[in-house]
Amino acid sequence: MGRRLEYEVKTSVRLNMSNPQHVKINDVIQNLDPKIFKSKNQFIIDAIQFYIDNYGKENFCYQEEGKREG
Repeated sequence: MGRRLEYEVKTSVRLNMSNPQHVKINDVIQNLDPKIFKSKNQFIIDAIQFYIDNYGKENFCYQEEGKREG
């Protein structure tokens, strides 16, 4: 097994193939065009970043009282 770098964090996602939404997501991830997306990991990161940028982190993350993001 390779050496785990200190600056890496792993998060896993579980997909349920009896859930149509999960099936759709899995189909896209498994069939990404490698000419466009060289990395499934980067595709997922880009998708989450797009969601955050378009819906706003403040809409779904806990905010500490008295602390604002700037």
